[in-house]
Amino acid sequence: MEPKKAASASDKQTRKGRLAKQSQFVMTSSGLFPIDVLRKYQVDRTHSQQISRAESTFLEKKGLVSHPFNAKTLLEFQENNAYFDACVKQIAKDVAAPGWRLVPIDEKQEDKAQLDRAKAFFDDPNDRDESMSRIIEKIISDWGAIGWTATEHSRGVDGTTDGIWHVPAQTIYAHEDHILFAQVKGTKKKWFKRFGTPENISSLTGDAVKNEKHKANEIIWYSNYYALSEFYGATNALPAIGAIMGMMGVRTYNLAFFENYGVPAGLITLEGEWEEESADQIRDFIDAEIRGSDNAHKTIVLELPEGGKATWSPLSVEVKEGSFTLWNDNLRGEILVCFRMPPYRIAIAAVGSLGGNVADEMTKIYNQSIIGPLKGDIGDMFTRTVLKQGLQVDKYRFELIPLDIRDLDKLSILWDRIFKLGVINADWIRAKMGEKEREDGLGGEYYIAAGLLPVTGETVEKREAALNAWMEDESLKISEKIKTLEAAQAAIREQAERESG
Repeated sequence: MEPKKAASASDKQTRKGRLAKQSQFVMTSSGLFPIDVLRKYQVDRTHSQQISRAESTFLEKKGLVSHPFNAKTLLEFQENNAYFDACVKQIAKDVAAPGWRLVPIDEKQEDKAQLDRAKAFFDDPNDRDESMSRIIEKIISDWGAIGWTATEHSRGVDGTTDGIWHVPAQTIYAHEDHILFAQVKGTKKKWFKRFGTPENISSLTGDAVKNEKHKANEIIWYSNYYALSEFYGATNALPAIGAIMGMMGVRTYNLAFFENYGVPAGLITLEGEWEEESADQIRDFIDAEIRGSDNAHKTIVLELPEGGKATWSPLSVEVKEGSFTLWNDNLRGEILVCFRMPPYRIAIAAVGSLGGNVADEMTKIYNQSIIGPLKGDIGDMFTRTVLKQGLQVDKYRFELIPLDIRDLDKLSILWDRIFKLGVINADWIRAKMGEKEREDGLGGEYYIAAGLLPVTGETVEKREAALNAWMEDESLKISEKIKTLEAAQAAIREQAERESG
C-alpha cells in the first residue's frame, strides 16, 4: 500500500516517523474518527427553533401574534416519528371516516326544505371536489399535530354559506384584536376575519372596507385548550416531545453506527513503528473502498512493520442496542398515553397485559376521552356556524356518526338468545346494526323458541329401551339408522306444530 501524504503539519511533527502512542479509531457513517471523538459523540442537539427576530418584527407590525411554538417543527416531528404520525392519522380517521348526518332537533318540527338545503351543501362543500369527511379529517389532523385548526368560510351575494375549505394550521396567525387572522407564506399574506364578524375586511390589507371588493372570507377557529396562550392551542403530544426527540436520537445514533453494510462498528488500534501516514491511509481506504453496501465483501491487506500490531476491536453494540429497544418501548408508551391510543389500533401487537378485557377498556377510554369529545365539538361547531348562521337551518343539527367499537361477534350471540325469548324483534336488531326496518312489516313481530316438549317418566323409559334396542340391532346399516332417526325427528316436529296450532 503506497503511503499517502494526508497528515497535518503538526501531526507530522509529533510522530517523527513513529507513533508516539496507540491510535484508536471508530468507524461511523461519516468516516473513521479517533476514539476521543467517539467519547464526545452525542446525538445532535436541536438548534433553537424560535421565530426569527425579522419574522417576529414583521408579525408585530401587523398586529399578529406569534405561535407559542414552531408549528413547522411539530410537523417535522410527525414526519420523523412513526407513532406520533400514526396516532394523529388514526384519530383523524376515527373521527371523520364513519361519516356525518343531519339530525332533527325536534322530530315533530321537521322541515324538508331546510333538510334538502343543508344536505345539498354538505354533499358538495367546496370547489375542490372534497367531501365533508375529507375536510374534517384534515381539520383533526391539524388538531392532533399542532393543536389548532382553521376552516375558511365564504358567503354568496345573498349572505348565505357557499363554501368551506381547510386552511393549513401552521400558516395561519391570529391578530391581537381576536377578530382578524392572516395566512402567511413567506412574504405573502392573506387576511381573514373571525366567523360572524359583520364588518367587511379587505383580504389584501386587513383594513375595514365599505365595498365588496376584495372582501375577506371568514375563519372558523377551533383549538385545543392551552393555558400558556389565549390565541392558540397545543397538541396533546406536547408533554411527549422529549420522548419523540429521544426516539429520533436513537435512530440517528443507529444510522451513524450501524448503516455500514461492509464494516461493523469497532476500534482500530495500531501499535509499533508504523509509517506516519498509515492511520490516515487505513481510514481513507475503509471510507472509500470498503464502507457501504456497494463495496461489501472487499478485503483490506495490511503489511505490518517489524514488531507492529493492528487490532480490530468490535464495540459492545449488543448491549447498547438492547438498551435502546427497552428505552424505545418506554418512549413509545409516552406518546400513546398522550393520545389515549390503544396499541393495537395503530398496528402494535401488544401481548400479555393488553389482552382480553384490558384492550376493551382501553378502547372505551380512547373513544370516551378523545374521539367522542372531538366528534361532539366538530358537530357543534358546524351546527352553530355553517348550519344555523350560514345556511339559516335551525331545525337540524350537524352530527358525526359515533365510532362503532362494539364486539359484534359477542353481541350477535346475546341478541340471538334474547330474540328467541321474545325480548327483542328483528327490527330492533337491524336498528342496532344501522339497517332499516324490514319492508314486509314482519320485523316488528316477537318470537319464542318452542323446540322442547315435556315428557313423563314412563315415556322416557320406553323411549330409552326402544332406542337401545334399535342401536344394538346389527341387521340395520348405519345409513338406515340415520334415515329412521331423521324420519322420527320430522314426525316430532309435525306433532309439535299441530299441538301449538
